[in-house]
Amino acid sequence: MLKKLMNFGKDELVRGGIILFVMIGIFNFLNYLFHFAMARMLEPAEYGILVVLISISYIFAVPSEAVQTIFSKYTSKHIKDSGKVKDLLLRGMKKALQASVLIYLVFIPVAIFLSFFLNIELILVLLTGVFIFGSFVTPVIRGILQGEKKFLKLGVSLDLESLAKVLLAVLFVYLIKNVYSAILAVIASLLIGFIITLCFVRDILKIRKGKAKLEGIYAYSGNTFFIFLVIILVLGIDVILAKRFFAPELAGQYAVASLLGKIIFFGTNGIAKAMFPISSERNTKEKQGVFIKAALFTAIACLVALAAFALMPSLIVKILFGSQYVSIAGIIVFTGIAFSLLSFTNLMVYHKLSHGKIKNPYFMLVFVPLMILILWVFSQSLLSFSIALCMANLIVLAGSLFLKSEK
Repeated sequence: MLKKLMNFGKDELVRGGIILFVMIGIFNFLNYLFHFAMARMLEPAEYGILVVLISISYIFAVPSEAVQTIFSKYTSKHIKDSGKVKDLLLRGMKKALQASVLIYLVFIPVAIFLSFFLNIELILVLLTGVFIFGSFVTPVIRGILQGEKKFLKLGVSLDLESLAKVLLAVLFVYLIKNVYSAILAVIASLLIGFIITLCFVRDILKIRKGKAKLEGIYAYSGNTFFIFLVIILVLGIDVILAKRFFAPELAGQYAVASLLGKIIFFGTNGIAKAMFPISSERNTKEKQGVFIKAALFTAIACLVALAAFALMPSLIVKILFGSQYVSIAGIIVFTGIAFSLLSFTNLMVYHKLSHGKIKNPYFMLVFVPLMILILWVFSQSLLSFSIALCMANLIVLAGSLFLKSEK
C-alpha cells in the first residue's frame, strides 16, 4: 500500500496537478479576496459595475488561455532544445505586442457601444480594454513555463500578480472610493505580473537562439482561440445579462452568487492546465488514461465544493461577502452546479487540444445565443435565472463531447 502511494505521488499528473491546484487555488483565493474587499468597500451598485467590467475582461482571457495553451503545446515539442524555446519566446512576444495594439484599436468602438448598452462610463470601459495587453504578452511566457512543466514558477507568477492586485486595490479604493481605483489597481498588477514572469525565464534569454519549427501553428491557433472564446463567453455572459435584466441592486447580488460558483471553475482549471502538457507528450492510449485521472480529480473537487454550498450556503456568503448578500444563499448551489459543468467542458477541450488541432469547432458558437435565449426566458427571478444557467451549461458540455481533434 505504501509503495502504491509513493508511486502515485511520483505520477506527473498527480505531482503537477497538485502543484497547480494549490498554486492556482491560492491565485483564485487572492482574486476572490479582491472581490471580497471590493464588495465591502464599494456600494452594491458600484460593485456590480466592477463585476460587469471584470466579466467583460473575461473575453480578453480568450487570448490569454489560447496563447498560453499554444505556446505550451509548441514548447513541449522543443523542450530538449532551449535555443529553439528562446526563439519561440521572442517571436511570440513580438507578435503578442503587435496583436495587443491592433485589438485595442478595434476595441475602442466596441467600448462605446458597451458604455451605452450597459450604462457605464466610457472611460471605465476603455480602461478595462487595457487588460488586452496582459492577455497577450504575459501568457506567451507562462505558456513556455507550462510547456516546460515548470508548474511551481508558473503558479508563483500568478500568485504574486494576484497578491499585488489585492494590496493595490485595497490601498487605491481606501484613498479614492470608486470603481476607477479598483480598475487602475488591476492594470498595475498586470504590469507587475509581466515583470515577475519575465524574471522566471531569464535563463532562456541568456542562451543562444535557435530556430523553432512552427508548422501548423496558425491553424492550431485559430481553432484554439475560437474554442476558448466560446468557453469564456459562457463563463462571463451570465453577469453581463444580469446587469441588463435586473435592477442594479439585484444585479450586484447575483454577481456575488456567480463569483461563488466560479470558484469551482477556476479551482479545477489547474487540473486541466497540468494535464495538458503531460497529455501532449503521450501516445493516444496514454492520453486517455491521463484524461480519466484528471476527470476523477475534477469530479472530487466539484463534489466537495457543491456539498459545502448545499450544506452551509448562508455561512459561506456571510463569511466571504457579508450579511448584506445573505439573500442569495439559496441560489449559490445552482451557480456552483453550472460552473462545475463548465469545468468538465473546459477539461474536455484541453483533452482534445492535447491530441492536436480541433476539427471544425465552429458549431460550438451556436450555444452562446442559445444560452442568452435561455437566460432571457427565465429571467423572472434570480432563482430561475440560476437554474437556467445550469441548463445552458449542461447543453454546452453535451456539445463539447462532439468535438474531434486531428494531429
